[in-house]
Amino acid sequence: MPQSNVDVVGDFIAHFNETRGEPSWELIDPDVELVIDPSGNLTPPLLGHKGIRVYLKQLGEVFDRLRLEVDDVVDAGELVVVLGRLRAHGKASDIDVEQPMGWVFRVRDGRIDVVRTYVRPDEALVAAGLRPPTTSTS
Repeated sequence: MPQSNVDVVGDFIAHFNETRGEPSWELIDPDVELVIDPSGNLTPPLLGHKGIRVYLKQLGEVFDRLRLEVDDVVDAGELVVVLGRLRAHGKASDIDVEQPMGWVFRVRDGRIDVVRTYVRPDEALVAAGLRPPTTSTS
């Protein structure tokens, strides 16, 4: 019986946490696209397993432990929205850091093919079409 998209993402996160930051490659499409906080335009999309490996290597130079903590999971069809936080431990600083996060995973044919991360968790809900964008009044 095929796994639900929520189960695929849950297995991905569980493996990531158990291995302290190593993805479960069989759950990730070889042509995956990883977008780090699209609203910040800090980095271009990372493509494929190679792009993710390069990114994780860079993170590994700064942090010796990474953990994704989940507060809520929203099933939105082929999209799965995860709200929570990223916890990390700095190698050189010996400081634990925590960042609220939202992730939008797109799952197709039982594999994650797009991941978008957001440092403002509500933006993940907006990106998945689950909440209207907020407008500020000046």
